[in-house]
Amino acid sequence: MTNRRERAEITGKMQHSVSPLLCSAPELAGKVVFAHWIVPAAGYMAVCVCEPVTWVVCVAFFRRMHYAQGEFQNY
Repeated sequence: MTNRRERAEITGKMQHSVSPLLCSAPELAGKVVFAHWIVPAAGYMAVCVCEPVTWVVCVAFFRRMHYAQGEFQNY
């Protein structure tokens, strides 16, 4: 189990500590939407589609965030 100092050392060495948290927010929101509204209406197929759809949304959000910060200028 990690203590507070170890976590501070780990996050201090990370180049981006906030962006992973911000990128996981749309994933959580998408899964909540699927669980509460889409799965009851569409059934098991919605459960199967939930993960790929949320990942595509997260990748799009992640790419937009990093383009806005100018980190993909060399690509």
